Amino acid sequence: LAVVYKEIKRDNKYFIKALKMLDKMEEDRVNLYRRASIYKHLGEYEKALVIFKELLKREENSDLFNANIYFHIGETNFLMNNLKEAKYYFKEALRLKPYHQKAKEYLRKLENGEKNAD
Repeated sequence: LAVVYKEIKRDNKYFIKALKMLDKMEEDRVNLYRRASIYKHLGEYEKALVIFKELLKREENSDLFNANIYFHIGETNFLMNNLKEAKYYFKEALRLKPYHQKAKEYLRKLENGEKNAD
């Protein structure tokens, strides 16, 4: 709902409501992942990175789950213009999930010296 509403109204209010709901829920890995993703969407990159990196420390994660975390850390660093960090995390995402198309796209653009990976 938050994504649809943002596309129609250009408004983040449902993302903020979702974040408030998540704050009241158990801090399991899925809810933490969702919270970090919302922070990234809202442009609160430092908060997103702290949560994503904390999630990587959890032993119950699968390789696919960790690949997605690595991707989001890479994308967040990319958005912050930390391109060397971004490149490292995209490579880690691809190590665990070689068919991750968005990670491949970002990495290709970084290796070509481009900054525009939509």
